[in-house]
Amino acid sequence: MSKNNKVLNAALLLIVVNVVSKTVGFVREMFVAAQFGTSISADIFVAVSTVPNLLLNLTGGALSAALIPIIIRLRTQKEDLRLKQLMGSVFSLTGLLMTGFALLLYIFIEEIADYYVVGFSPEARMLTIEMFKIILPALVGIGLVSFFAAVLNAYEHFFVPSIGPIFYSTGIIIAAAFFAKTFGVKSLAVGMTAGVILEVLLGLTIALKRGIRFAPRIWWNSDLKEVGYLIVPILISLGVFQVNTLVDRMFASTLQEGSLAALNYAYRVTQLPLSLFVGSMVVPLFPMFSKKVSASDMEGLKDLLARSYHILGILLLPVVAIFIVLPEPLIAVLFQRGEFGSRAVELTGLALATYSLMILPYAMRDVITRVMYSMKDTWTPVINSVIMVLLNITLMALLVPRLGMVGITASVAISTTFAFLRLRHKLVKKIGVVETKAQNIWLAILGNTAVFSAGAWLLYRALMLVWTEPVGPDLWLRTFVSLGASGILYVLLTLRLKAPEVEWIKTRLRLDRLRG
Repeated sequence: MSKNNKVLNAALLLIVVNVVSKTVGFVREMFVAAQFGTSISADIFVAVSTVPNLLLNLTGGALSAALIPIIIRLRTQKEDLRLKQLMGSVFSLTGLLMTGFALLLYIFIEEIADYYVVGFSPEARMLTIEMFKIILPALVGIGLVSFFAAVLNAYEHFFVPSIGPIFYSTGIIIAAAFFAKTFGVKSLAVGMTAGVILEVLLGLTIALKRGIRFAPRIWWNSDLKEVGYLIVPILISLGVFQVNTLVDRMFASTLQEGSLAALNYAYRVTQLPLSLFVGSMVVPLFPMFSKKVSASDMEGLKDLLARSYHILGILLLPVVAIFIVLPEPLIAVLFQRGEFGSRAVELTGLALATYSLMILPYAMRDVITRVMYSMKDTWTPVINSVIMVLLNITLMALLVPRLGMVGITASVAISTTFAFLRLRHKLVKKIGVVETKAQNIWLAILGNTAVFSAGAWLLYRALMLVWTEPVGPDLWLRTFVSLGASGILYVLLTLRLKAPEVEWIKTRLRLDRLRG
Protein backbone atom coordinates (compact mmCIF):
# COMPACT_ATOMS: atom_id res chain seq x y z
CA MET A 1 0.00 0.00 0.00
CA SER A 2 1.37 3.44 -0.91
CA LYS A 3 1.96 6.04 1.77
CA ASN A 4 -0.69 8.32 0.29
CA ASN A 5 -3.27 5.52 0.41
CA LYS A 6 -2.22 4.76 3.97
CA VAL A 7 -2.96 8.35 4.91
CA LEU A 8 -6.33 8.29 3.19
CA ASN A 9 -7.23 5.00 4.85
CA ALA A 10 -6.43 6.56 8.22
CA ALA A 11 -8.58 9.57 7.30
CA LEU A 12 -11.53 7.32 6.45
CA LEU A 13 -11.15 5.47 9.76
CA LEU A 14 -11.07 8.75 11.66
CA ILE A 15 -14.20 9.97 9.87
CA VAL A 16 -16.03 6.87 11.09
CA VAL A 17 -14.66 7.30 14.62
CA ASN A 18 -15.63 10.98 14.60
CA VAL A 19 -19.19 10.08 13.59
CA VAL A 20 -19.35 7.66 16.52
CA SER A 21 -17.81 10.28 18.82
CA LYS A 22 -20.31 12.94 17.76
CA THR A 23 -23.17 10.49 18.31
CA VAL A 24 -21.96 9.62 21.81
CA GLY A 25 -21.55 13.34 22.52
CA PHE A 26 -25.16 13.94 21.48
CA VAL A 27 -26.31 11.09 23.74
CA ARG A 28 -24.32 12.72 26.57
CA GLU A 29 -26.22 15.99 26.07
CA MET A 30 -29.52 14.06 26.09
CA PHE A 31 -28.71 12.42 29.44
CA VAL A 32 -27.58 15.68 31.03
CA ALA A 33 -30.66 17.50 29.70
CA ALA A 34 -32.96 14.74 30.98
CA GLN A 35 -31.51 15.06 34.47
CA PHE A 36 -30.96 18.81 34.79
CA GLY A 37 -32.76 20.55 31.90
CA THR A 38 -31.94 24.25 31.88
CA SER A 39 -31.66 24.54 35.66
CA ILE A 40 -28.92 26.30 37.58
CA SER A 41 -27.23 22.90 37.95
CA ALA A 42 -26.92 22.69 34.18
CA ASP A 43 -25.50 26.23 34.09
CA ILE A 44 -22.92 25.27 36.70
CA PHE A 45 -21.88 22.20 34.72
CA VAL A 46 -21.47 24.25 31.54
CA ALA A 47 -19.39 26.86 33.39
CA VAL A 48 -17.13 24.22 34.95
CA SER A 49 -16.71 22.09 31.80
CA THR A 50 -15.65 25.14 29.77
CA VAL A 51 -12.24 25.20 31.49
CA PRO A 52 -11.09 21.66 30.58
CA ASN A 53 -12.45 22.09 27.06
CA LEU A 54 -10.39 25.26 26.63
CA LEU A 55 -7.28 23.56 27.98
CA LEU A 56 -7.77 20.62 25.64
CA ASN A 57 -7.98 22.94 22.63
CA LEU A 58 -4.82 24.78 23.67
CA THR A 59 -2.63 21.86 24.73
CA GLY A 60 -3.87 19.47 22.06
CA GLY A 61 -3.26 21.80 19.15
CA ALA A 62 0.01 23.22 20.46
CA LEU A 63 1.67 19.94 21.46
CA SER A 64 0.70 18.17 18.23
CA ALA A 65 1.95 20.98 15.99
CA ALA A 66 5.22 21.49 17.88
CA LEU A 67 6.12 17.93 18.85
CA ILE A 68 5.16 15.74 15.88
CA PRO A 69 7.64 17.18 13.31
CA ILE A 70 10.57 16.85 15.73
CA ILE A 71 9.67 13.29 16.76
CA ILE A 72 9.41 12.27 13.11
CA ARG A 73 12.76 13.86 12.28
CA LEU A 74 14.51 12.15 15.19
CA ARG A 75 12.95 8.81 14.25
CA THR A 76 14.06 9.27 10.63
CA GLN A 77 17.59 10.05 11.79
CA LYS A 78 17.47 7.08 14.22
CA GLU A 79 18.38 9.36 17.13
CA ASP A 80 16.81 7.04 19.71
CA LEU A 81 18.46 8.56 22.78
CA ARG A 82 17.54 12.13 21.83
CA LEU A 83 14.01 10.95 21.05
CA LYS A 84 13.58 9.37 24.49
CA GLN A 85 15.00 12.45 26.17
CA LEU A 86 12.69 14.76 24.23
CA MET A 87 9.54 12.76 25.00
CA GLY A 88 10.54 12.43 28.66
CA SER A 89 11.18 16.17 28.91
CA VAL A 90 7.89 17.19 27.29
CA PHE A 91 5.95 14.63 29.35
CA SER A 92 7.50 15.91 32.58
CA LEU A 93 7.10 19.59 31.75
CA THR A 94 3.51 19.10 30.66
CA GLY A 95 2.69 17.29 33.89
CA LEU A 96 4.45 19.92 36.02
CA LEU A 97 2.86 22.90 34.25
CA MET A 98 -0.64 21.43 34.37
CA THR A 99 -0.18 20.49 38.03
CA GLY A 100 0.95 24.06 38.74
CA PHE A 101 -2.12 25.40 36.95
CA ALA A 102 -4.37 23.08 38.96
CA LEU A 103 -2.74 24.17 42.25
CA LEU A 104 -3.16 27.85 41.38
CA LEU A 105 -6.80 27.21 40.56
CA TYR A 106 -7.23 25.45 43.91
CA ILE A 107 -5.59 28.29 45.85
CA PHE A 108 -7.45 31.12 44.13
CA ILE A 109 -10.68 29.30 43.29
CA GLU A 110 -12.90 31.55 45.41
CA GLU A 111 -11.52 34.75 43.87
CA ILE A 112 -11.82 33.25 40.38
CA ALA A 113 -15.40 32.16 41.07
CA ASP A 114 -16.32 35.71 42.10
CA TYR A 115 -15.36 36.86 38.61
CA TYR A 116 -16.22 33.79 36.56
CA VAL A 117 -19.76 33.16 37.89
CA VAL A 118 -20.58 36.67 39.01
CA GLY A 119 -24.34 36.23 38.51
CA PHE A 120 -24.69 33.01 40.51
CA SER A 121 -26.31 32.84 43.94
CA PRO A 122 -24.06 32.10 46.94
CA GLU A 123 -25.26 28.48 46.95
CA ALA A 124 -24.58 28.06 43.23
CA ARG A 125 -21.20 29.74 43.63
CA MET A 126 -20.20 27.27 46.36
CA LEU A 127 -21.34 24.32 44.25
CA THR A 128 -19.27 25.66 41.35
CA ILE A 129 -16.21 25.84 43.61
CA GLU A 130 -16.76 22.27 44.80
CA MET A 131 -17.03 21.01 41.22
CA PHE A 132 -13.87 22.84 40.19
CA LYS A 133 -12.03 21.08 43.00
CA ILE A 134 -13.34 17.72 41.78
CA ILE A 135 -12.06 18.25 38.22
CA LEU A 136 -8.55 19.38 39.23
CA PRO A 137 -7.05 15.94 38.45
CA ALA A 138 -8.77 16.09 35.06
CA LEU A 139 -6.94 19.34 34.26
CA VAL A 140 -3.60 17.60 34.79
CA GLY A 141 -4.84 14.60 32.84
CA ILE A 142 -5.85 16.71 29.85
CA GLY A 143 -2.27 17.86 29.38
CA LEU A 144 -1.06 14.25 29.44
CA VAL A 145 -3.84 13.17 27.06
CA SER A 146 -2.64 15.83 24.62
CA PHE A 147 0.96 14.61 25.01
CA PHE A 148 0.11 10.96 24.31
CA ALA A 149 -2.09 11.97 21.37
CA ALA A 150 0.80 13.89 19.78
CA VAL A 151 3.27 11.03 20.34
CA LEU A 152 0.94 8.32 19.03
CA ASN A 153 0.05 10.40 15.97
CA ALA A 154 3.76 10.89 15.28
CA TYR A 155 4.09 7.09 15.34
CA GLU A 156 1.11 6.90 12.93
CA HIS A 157 -1.20 5.36 15.51
CA PHE A 158 -4.30 7.50 14.95
CA PHE A 159 -7.16 5.41 16.29
CA VAL A 160 -6.63 5.61 20.05
CA PRO A 161 -6.18 9.41 20.25
CA SER A 162 -9.34 9.88 18.17
CA ILE A 163 -11.56 7.88 20.54
CA GLY A 164 -10.62 9.99 23.56
CA PRO A 165 -13.80 12.13 23.47
CA ILE A 166 -15.85 8.92 23.67
CA PHE A 167 -14.30 8.14 27.07
CA TYR A 168 -14.98 11.70 28.21
CA SER A 169 -18.63 11.52 27.12
CA THR A 170 -19.14 8.00 28.47
CA GLY A 171 -17.94 9.01 31.93
CA ILE A 172 -20.51 11.81 32.02
CA ILE A 173 -23.27 9.55 30.61
CA ILE A 174 -22.71 6.93 33.33
CA ALA A 175 -22.67 9.62 36.01
CA ALA A 176 -25.88 11.21 34.73
CA ALA A 177 -27.69 7.89 34.28
CA PHE A 178 -26.79 6.19 37.57
CA PHE A 179 -25.55 8.74 40.09
CA ALA A 180 -27.12 12.14 39.31
CA LYS A 181 -30.33 11.53 41.28
CA THR A 182 -28.33 10.63 44.39
CA PHE A 183 -25.32 12.95 44.20
CA GLY A 184 -26.63 15.74 41.96
CA VAL A 185 -24.62 17.65 39.39
CA LYS A 186 -21.35 16.94 41.21
CA SER A 187 -21.57 13.41 39.85
CA LEU A 188 -20.98 14.82 36.36
CA ALA A 189 -17.66 16.31 37.50
CA VAL A 190 -16.66 12.91 38.88
CA GLY A 191 -17.67 11.24 35.61
CA MET A 192 -15.70 13.79 33.60
CA THR A 193 -12.59 13.27 35.73
CA ALA A 194 -12.89 9.49 35.49
CA GLY A 195 -13.19 9.71 31.71
CA VAL A 196 -10.02 11.81 31.43
CA ILE A 197 -8.08 9.45 33.71
CA LEU A 198 -9.13 6.52 31.51
CA GLU A 199 -7.86 8.45 28.47
CA VAL A 200 -4.46 8.93 30.13
CA LEU A 201 -4.21 5.25 31.05
CA LEU A 202 -5.22 4.18 27.55
CA GLY A 203 -2.64 6.49 25.94
CA LEU A 204 0.10 5.23 28.26
CA THR A 205 -0.83 1.58 27.66
CA ILE A 206 -0.84 1.88 23.87
CA ALA A 207 2.43 3.84 23.90
CA LEU A 208 4.11 1.09 25.92
CA LYS A 209 2.68 -1.61 23.64
CA ARG A 210 4.10 0.23 20.63
CA GLY A 211 7.52 0.17 22.26
CA ILE A 212 7.55 3.91 22.97
CA ARG A 213 9.83 4.46 25.95
CA PHE A 214 10.93 7.58 27.81
CA ALA A 215 12.07 8.54 31.30
CA PRO A 216 10.02 11.11 33.25
CA ARG A 217 12.72 13.73 33.73
CA ILE A 218 13.76 16.96 32.01
CA TRP A 219 16.75 17.35 29.68
CA TRP A 220 17.34 21.03 28.85
CA ASN A 221 18.80 20.37 25.42
CA SER A 222 18.41 21.85 21.94
CA ASP A 223 15.48 19.58 21.04
CA LEU A 224 13.42 20.78 23.99
CA LYS A 225 14.31 24.39 23.19
CA GLU A 226 13.13 23.78 19.63
CA VAL A 227 9.77 22.56 20.93
CA GLY A 228 9.51 25.69 23.05
CA TYR A 229 10.37 27.87 20.07
CA LEU A 230 7.67 26.21 17.99
CA ILE A 231 4.97 26.04 20.64
CA VAL A 232 4.88 29.71 21.66
CA PRO A 233 3.55 31.08 18.35
CA ILE A 234 1.06 28.21 18.13
CA LEU A 235 -0.36 29.10 21.54
CA ILE A 236 -0.57 32.72 20.41
CA SER A 237 -2.37 31.64 17.25
CA LEU A 238 -4.88 29.57 19.21
CA GLY A 239 -5.43 32.50 21.55
CA VAL A 240 -6.05 34.79 18.60
CA PHE A 241 -8.92 32.58 17.49
CA GLN A 242 -10.48 32.89 20.94
CA VAL A 243 -10.30 36.67 20.59
CA ASN A 244 -11.93 36.38 17.18
CA THR A 245 -14.86 34.46 18.66
CA LEU A 246 -15.20 37.04 21.43
CA VAL A 247 -15.32 39.86 18.88
CA ASP A 248 -18.04 38.06 16.92
CA ARG A 249 -20.14 37.77 20.07
CA MET A 250 -19.56 41.40 21.00
CA PHE A 251 -20.89 42.60 17.66
CA ALA A 252 -23.78 40.11 17.75
CA SER A 253 -24.85 41.39 21.16
CA THR A 254 -25.63 44.76 19.59
CA LEU A 255 -28.18 43.27 17.16
CA GLN A 256 -31.81 42.22 17.51
CA GLU A 257 -32.79 39.62 20.06
CA GLY A 258 -32.00 36.10 18.92
CA SER A 259 -29.11 37.05 16.64
CA LEU A 260 -26.41 35.71 18.95
CA ALA A 261 -28.23 32.40 19.39
CA ALA A 262 -28.85 32.11 15.64
CA LEU A 263 -25.17 32.68 14.90
CA ASN A 264 -24.19 30.10 17.49
CA TYR A 265 -26.53 27.43 16.09
CA ALA A 266 -25.42 28.13 12.51
CA TYR A 267 -21.76 28.00 13.49
CA ARG A 268 -22.28 24.62 15.16
CA VAL A 269 -23.83 23.26 11.96
CA THR A 270 -20.92 24.48 9.82
CA GLN A 271 -18.46 22.90 12.23
CA LEU A 272 -19.98 19.44 11.77
CA PRO A 273 -18.59 18.78 8.25
CA LEU A 274 -15.35 20.51 9.22
CA SER A 275 -14.81 18.31 12.26
CA LEU A 276 -15.80 15.14 10.40
CA PHE A 277 -13.82 15.66 7.20
CA VAL A 278 -11.12 18.25 7.88
CA GLY A 279 -10.20 17.10 11.37
CA SER A 280 -10.11 13.48 10.24
CA MET A 281 -7.86 14.32 7.29
CA VAL A 282 -5.47 16.70 9.04
CA VAL A 283 -4.53 14.29 11.84
CA PRO A 284 -3.02 11.58 9.57
CA LEU A 285 -1.75 14.10 7.01
CA PHE A 286 0.40 16.08 9.43
CA PRO A 287 2.91 13.27 10.10
CA MET A 288 3.08 12.57 6.35
CA PHE A 289 3.75 16.24 5.60
CA SER A 290 6.52 16.14 8.19
CA LYS A 291 8.03 13.02 6.61
CA LYS A 292 8.06 14.61 3.16
CA VAL A 293 9.77 17.69 4.56
CA SER A 294 12.32 15.62 6.50
CA ALA A 295 13.15 13.73 3.30
CA SER A 296 13.31 17.00 1.29
CA ASP A 297 10.65 15.48 -1.01
CA MET A 298 8.96 18.69 -2.14
CA GLU A 299 7.31 17.08 -5.15
CA GLY A 300 5.81 14.41 -2.92
CA LEU A 301 4.67 17.11 -0.51
CA LYS A 302 2.97 19.06 -3.30
CA ASP A 303 1.30 15.91 -4.64
CA LEU A 304 -0.06 15.05 -1.19
CA LEU A 305 -1.29 18.61 -0.69
CA ALA A 306 -2.98 18.70 -4.11
CA ARG A 307 -4.78 15.43 -3.37
CA SER A 308 -5.94 16.90 -0.06
CA TYR A 309 -7.36 19.94 -1.86
CA HIS A 310 -9.30 17.77 -4.30
CA ILE A 311 -10.74 15.46 -1.66
CA LEU A 312 -11.82 18.46 0.42
CA GLY A 313 -13.50 19.90 -2.67
CA ILE A 314 -15.34 16.64 -3.41
CA LEU A 315 -16.54 16.32 0.20
CA LEU A 316 -17.22 19.93 1.18
CA LEU A 317 -18.48 21.77 -1.92
CA PRO A 318 -21.82 19.90 -1.98
CA VAL A 319 -22.21 20.63 1.74
CA VAL A 320 -21.65 24.34 1.10
CA ALA A 321 -24.12 24.28 -1.79
CA ILE A 322 -26.88 22.61 0.20
CA PHE A 323 -26.35 25.00 3.12
CA ILE A 324 -26.95 27.83 0.64
CA VAL A 325 -29.97 26.49 -1.28
CA LEU A 326 -31.85 24.75 1.57
CA PRO A 327 -30.72 26.38 4.82
CA GLU A 328 -34.11 26.78 6.48
CA PRO A 329 -35.34 23.19 5.95
CA LEU A 330 -32.06 21.89 7.39
CA ILE A 331 -32.27 24.15 10.43
CA ALA A 332 -35.93 23.26 10.95
CA VAL A 333 -35.16 19.53 10.89
CA LEU A 334 -32.28 19.95 13.33
CA PHE A 335 -33.67 22.44 15.83
CA GLN A 336 -37.34 23.39 15.34
CA ARG A 337 -39.02 22.13 18.48
CA GLY A 338 -40.11 23.70 21.75
CA GLU A 339 -39.08 27.35 21.96
CA PHE A 340 -37.22 27.21 18.64
CA GLY A 341 -39.93 28.57 16.34
CA SER A 342 -40.24 29.80 12.76
CA ARG A 343 -38.53 33.14 13.47
CA ALA A 344 -35.52 31.34 14.92
CA VAL A 345 -35.45 29.06 11.86
CA GLU A 346 -35.42 32.08 9.56
CA LEU A 347 -32.64 33.86 11.45
CA THR A 348 -30.48 30.76 11.80
CA GLY A 349 -31.04 29.74 8.18
CA LEU A 350 -29.84 33.14 7.02
CA ALA A 351 -26.76 32.86 9.21
CA LEU A 352 -26.05 29.33 7.94
CA ALA A 353 -26.30 30.31 4.26
CA THR A 354 -23.71 33.06 4.64
CA TYR A 355 -21.50 31.28 7.18
CA SER A 356 -21.19 28.32 4.78
CA LEU A 357 -19.11 30.41 2.38
CA MET A 358 -16.16 30.11 4.75
CA ILE A 359 -16.18 26.29 4.98
CA LEU A 360 -13.90 25.38 2.05
CA PRO A 361 -11.33 28.19 2.52
CA TYR A 362 -11.29 27.42 6.25
CA ALA A 363 -10.55 23.76 5.52
CA MET A 364 -7.82 24.48 2.98
CA ARG A 365 -6.21 27.08 5.21
CA ASP A 366 -6.11 24.52 8.02
CA VAL A 367 -4.32 22.00 5.80
CA ILE A 368 -1.80 24.60 4.61
CA THR A 369 -1.18 25.61 8.22
CA ARG A 370 -0.16 22.02 8.97
CA VAL A 371 2.22 22.08 6.02
CA MET A 372 3.77 25.24 7.46
CA TYR A 373 4.09 23.58 10.86
CA SER A 374 5.76 20.55 9.29
CA MET A 375 8.29 22.95 7.75
CA LYS A 376 8.87 24.39 11.26
CA ASP A 377 7.37 27.69 10.19
CA THR A 378 4.94 28.49 12.99
CA TRP A 379 5.13 32.27 12.82
CA THR A 380 3.69 32.68 9.31
CA PRO A 381 0.34 31.12 10.37
CA VAL A 382 0.35 33.28 13.52
CA ILE A 383 0.87 36.49 11.54
CA ASN A 384 -1.76 35.31 9.09
CA SER A 385 -4.24 34.73 11.93
CA VAL A 386 -3.61 38.17 13.41
CA ILE A 387 -4.17 39.81 10.01
CA MET A 388 -7.36 37.78 9.58
CA VAL A 389 -8.71 38.92 12.96
CA LEU A 390 -7.89 42.57 12.24
CA LEU A 391 -9.57 42.32 8.84
CA ASN A 392 -12.58 40.62 10.41
CA ILE A 393 -12.97 43.38 13.01
CA THR A 394 -12.62 46.10 10.36
CA LEU A 395 -15.19 44.47 8.09
CA MET A 396 -17.64 44.00 10.95
CA ALA A 397 -17.31 47.65 11.93
CA LEU A 398 -18.18 48.58 8.33
CA LEU A 399 -20.81 45.94 7.51
CA VAL A 400 -22.73 45.23 10.71
CA PRO A 401 -24.35 48.71 10.92
CA ARG A 402 -25.56 48.27 7.32
CA LEU A 403 -26.29 44.53 7.05
CA GLY A 404 -26.91 43.47 10.63
CA MET A 405 -26.31 39.79 11.33
CA VAL A 406 -25.33 39.13 7.71
CA GLY A 407 -22.53 41.65 8.19
CA ILE A 408 -21.00 39.35 10.81
CA THR A 409 -21.22 36.17 8.74
CA ALA A 410 -20.05 37.94 5.59
CA SER A 411 -17.07 39.40 7.46
CA VAL A 412 -16.09 35.96 8.72
CA ALA A 413 -16.38 34.46 5.23
CA ILE A 414 -14.37 37.25 3.58
CA SER A 415 -11.61 37.32 6.20
CA THR A 416 -11.31 33.51 6.18
CA THR A 417 -11.04 33.44 2.39
CA PHE A 418 -8.42 36.20 2.46
CA ALA A 419 -6.45 34.30 5.11
CA PHE A 420 -6.48 31.14 2.97
CA LEU A 421 -5.35 32.98 -0.18
CA ARG A 422 -2.60 34.83 1.67
CA LEU A 423 -1.29 31.67 3.34
CA ARG A 424 -1.45 29.80 0.03
CA HIS A 425 0.61 32.58 -1.58
CA LYS A 426 3.22 32.28 1.20
CA LEU A 427 3.41 28.52 0.71
CA VAL A 428 3.81 28.82 -3.07
CA LYS A 429 6.77 31.12 -2.49
CA LYS A 430 8.35 28.38 -0.37
CA ILE A 431 7.68 25.22 -2.41
CA GLY A 432 6.33 26.36 -5.78
CA VAL A 433 2.94 25.93 -7.43
CA VAL A 434 1.03 23.00 -5.94
CA GLU A 435 -1.67 22.32 -8.53
CA THR A 436 -0.34 22.60 -12.08
CA LYS A 437 -2.97 20.56 -13.94
CA ALA A 438 -6.01 20.73 -11.69
CA GLN A 439 -8.43 22.82 -13.77
CA ASN A 440 -10.35 19.84 -15.14
CA ILE A 441 -11.01 18.18 -11.81
CA TRP A 442 -12.14 21.44 -10.20
CA LEU A 443 -14.49 22.18 -13.11
CA ALA A 444 -15.91 18.67 -12.78
CA ILE A 445 -16.41 19.06 -9.02
CA LEU A 446 -18.12 22.44 -9.49
CA GLY A 447 -20.33 21.05 -12.25
CA ASN A 448 -21.37 18.05 -10.17
CA THR A 449 -22.07 20.31 -7.21
CA ALA A 450 -24.24 22.61 -9.34
CA VAL A 451 -26.31 19.65 -10.58
CA PHE A 452 -26.62 18.30 -7.03
CA SER A 453 -27.75 21.57 -5.46
CA ALA A 454 -30.13 22.47 -8.29
CA GLY A 455 -31.65 19.00 -8.17
CA ALA A 456 -32.11 19.16 -4.40
CA TRP A 457 -33.78 22.58 -4.58
CA LEU A 458 -36.12 21.66 -7.45
CA LEU A 459 -37.09 18.33 -5.89
CA TYR A 460 -37.76 19.96 -2.52
CA ARG A 461 -40.06 22.52 -4.17
CA ALA A 462 -41.87 19.78 -6.08
CA LEU A 463 -42.36 17.70 -2.94
CA MET A 464 -44.04 20.66 -1.25
CA LEU A 465 -47.04 19.80 -3.47
CA VAL A 466 -47.10 16.26 -2.03
CA TRP A 467 -46.11 16.78 1.60
CA THR A 468 -47.66 20.15 2.31
CA GLU A 469 -47.32 20.68 6.07
CA PRO A 470 -44.63 23.28 6.88
CA VAL A 471 -43.35 21.36 9.92
CA GLY A 472 -43.35 17.85 11.30
CA PRO A 473 -43.13 14.61 9.29
CA ASP A 474 -43.88 16.35 5.98
CA LEU A 475 -40.88 18.66 6.43
CA TRP A 476 -38.63 15.73 7.33
CA LEU A 477 -39.79 13.71 4.31
CA ARG A 478 -39.30 16.61 1.89
CA THR A 479 -35.82 17.31 3.22
CA PHE A 480 -34.54 13.74 3.41
CA VAL A 481 -35.98 12.62 0.06
CA SER A 482 -34.65 15.66 -1.83
CA LEU A 483 -31.21 15.39 -0.21
CA GLY A 484 -31.07 11.62 -0.59
CA ALA A 485 -32.05 11.54 -4.27
CA SER A 486 -29.79 14.40 -5.29
CA GLY A 487 -27.00 12.98 -3.11
CA ILE A 488 -27.14 9.68 -4.99
CA LEU A 489 -26.94 11.63 -8.25
CA TYR A 490 -23.86 13.50 -6.97
CA VAL A 491 -22.17 10.24 -5.99
CA LEU A 492 -22.82 8.71 -9.42
CA LEU A 493 -21.52 11.82 -11.19
CA THR A 494 -18.43 11.90 -8.97
CA LEU A 495 -17.71 8.23 -9.66
CA ARG A 496 -17.39 9.08 -13.35
CA LEU A 497 -14.35 11.24 -12.65
CA LYS A 498 -11.02 9.60 -13.43
CA ALA A 499 -9.06 11.39 -10.71
CA PRO A 500 -6.93 9.22 -8.36
CA GLU A 501 -8.80 10.65 -5.38
CA VAL A 502 -12.12 9.34 -6.71
CA GLU A 503 -10.59 5.97 -7.52
CA TRP A 504 -9.42 5.75 -3.91
CA ILE A 505 -12.88 6.69 -2.60
CA LYS A 506 -14.51 4.09 -4.88
CA THR A 507 -12.20 1.34 -3.70
CA ARG A 508 -12.48 2.14 0.00
CA LEU A 509 -16.28 2.46 -0.03
CA ARG A 510 -16.66 -0.61 -2.31
CA LEU A 511 -18.84 1.24 -4.80
CA ASP A 512 -17.35 -0.15 -8.00
CA ARG A 513 -20.27 -2.57 -8.29
CA LEU A 514 -22.67 0.35 -8.80
CA ARG A 515 -21.16 0.90 -12.23
CA GLY A 516 -21.39 -2.57 -13.54
